[in-house]
Amino acid sequence: MERVSKIACILSAAFILAACQTTQNKKTTTAQYSTWDIIEKTEAMAPKALSGRFLMTIKNSGKLASRKGTIIFLNTEKDYRDRRNISIKLSPEFQAEFNAQYPNTDIRNYYQGKNLLVQGEARRVKIWFNSQGKRSDKYYFQTHVFVNELTQLKVQ
Repeated sequence: MERVSKIACILSAAFILAACQTTQNKKTTTAQYSTWDIIEKTEAMAPKALSGRFLMTIKNSGKLASRKGTIIFLNTEKDYRDRRNISIKLSPEFQAEFNAQYPNTDIRNYYQGKNLLVQGEARRVKIWFNSQGKRSDKYYFQTHVFVNELTQLKVQ
C-alpha cells in the first residue's frame, strides 16, 4: 500500500509540474483586431508587442533605405503621420520572397487598395524628428506591424 501511495504522490507531482510548464509558455492569440484596437492596445502595452491577426485596408505606401536594405511600408491612412495610421513594415527578406513568387510585380502597387489579413506583432514605435541632419528632442509615435515572411500577409 505504501508503494501505491508513493507512486500516486509522484504522479501528482508530475501533473502539477506539467500544468505549471504549460502556463509559462508564450500566450498566442487567434483574435482579429481592427485598426483602432491595434493602436489602443499597443499604446497600453508599450513597449511590449501585441501578437495577433490584424485586418487592414492599404491606402498608401512608402519606402525607406536602411543599412539592412530598403524597407517598404504599407499604410492604412493616406498620411503615414496620421495618428490613426498603422504601417505594415515589410522586411528585405519578405520582399525577396515576394519577388521570387511574383516576378516583375511592384509590391506597393500589388497591395494598394486591398484588404489584408496580417499575422504578426504590432508595436508602438517612437519616431524622432531631425533638424539639419541631426536628431532633435521632438518625436511622435507610430504603430508598426512587422512582417518578415510572405505567409504573414493574406489578401482578403
